[in-house]
Amino acid sequence: MDTDLIKQAIEAAKTHPYVLPTAILIGLFIRLFKADTRLPTIPASDRPFAAFLLGMLYAVARHYLTSTPWATSIGEGTSAAALAISAHSVVVRRLLGGKEMPLPAALLLRVLGASDPPPPPSDEPPAQAP
Repeated sequence: MDTDLIKQAIEAAKTHPYVLPTAILIGLFIRLFKADTRLPTIPASDRPFAAFLLGMLYAVARHYLTSTPWATSIGEGTSAAALAISAHSVVVRRLLGGKEMPLPAALLLRVLGASDPPPPPSDEPPAQAP
């Protein structure tokens, strides 16, 4: 990589310090609502749109809570959403070969003290007593 590009990325991270943490939170939030959890699921085709909406929610909150100009807030929200989508593409699709990391729902439920989820239903009919 060109050293100027790395310097620009570091400068952007210093100038907009909340973009990376927001992107991580967006990714975790979307991950919580995938099909392998007991929570309602977001279809795969709608996840980028959901990430964009979460980025815009961040933008609105940042504008009203910190009086950041709209252009900056929307730019940061859009950047955070794009970073979350791009990171998913690189990490899950490329590095992990499409396999999701087992996550948070089971871990989160255990931390919160919930019982283990019931086993998945079997395709076999129930045995009948003679």
